[in-house]
Amino acid sequence: MTENAEIPHKKTKKSITIWVLSAISLVYIGIVYLLIKETETCAGTAISANWFKGFWDQYLGCRSVNELGDTLAGAFAPVAFLWLMGAVFIQSQELKAQREELDETQEVMRAQLKVSLQQVEETKASTQLFKKQTEILEKEQRLRDQKEADLVFDAKLENLFKFCNNISKLNVIWLKASKDHTSIQTLHSDDSFVFFWPRKGFPSADDLLKQINKGLLNVLEAVETIPLEDEFQWEWESPSDAKIFLEHLRLLCEEPVPLSAAYEVKRNALPIGYCYYQLKELNSLMRKKNKRSKTIKMPKIKLDHP
Repeated sequence: MTENAEIPHKKTKKSITIWVLSAISLVYIGIVYLLIKETETCAGTAISANWFKGFWDQYLGCRSVNELGDTLAGAFAPVAFLWLMGAVFIQSQELKAQREELDETQEVMRAQLKVSLQQVEETKASTQLFKKQTEILEKEQRLRDQKEADLVFDAKLENLFKFCNNISKLNVIWLKASKDHTSIQTLHSDDSFVFFWPRKGFPSADDLLKQINKGLLNVLEAVETIPLEDEFQWEWESPSDAKIFLEHLRLLCEEPVPLSAAYEVKRNALPIGYCYYQLKELNSLMRKKNKRSKTIKMPKIKLDHP
């Protein structure tokens, strides 16, 4: 039952109670009237002319004030008690209705709480589902990025392989400047050139890099152990090719996007990183050795081999 339907019902119930009390009161007053008429009448007593003078002169006019007060009190005390009981009954009904409303409100609140808890659980489930979907999307994006990075790695490796097969040599040599600064001369002996570049025709980049790595170790040992004479220094026979080769290795070592697990294994199996850091170490060692020798300013002219 809704609250709007209960309000007319409460008003009707209260009205019925009042009508019952009124009817009982009227019946009681009628009984009191009949009882008064059965009492001793007054004789020779008259009051001023009023509409109730006949009843008063006959039954109450001769009574003392105390008797009159007791009579009226005794007559109307039950009526007052009756209406007091009626008021208590009406109040108890109202309190009962309020308790019922509170109980219904509590039931509604419990139902709302249950619905709220269900909504919280649904929200948690939705959040977990959204989280899983996000993880799946992130994983798919990561796989796409890794696939693209794998393709880029293959392209960089292919570029390195083509570059290595296109150049004829990449060697370290001794250089000496002539006194008039017009030419640069290399020593005409077996020690003048330190070869580490392999022959052409390797079937794969793996074989090529392994051979280059062996040559790098030999060059490092030669530069470290062979003493430099005055006015000589270590230089690349083709500095531009050495720079390009180092850049190819750097690009393969420093991938901005992580590779897939399979390509990480592939990259780790290739001596790319080792060649890269060995080549950087060779450049550093050559600069260090050249500073120790008594070099003169080198003119920027083409190399002449005697």
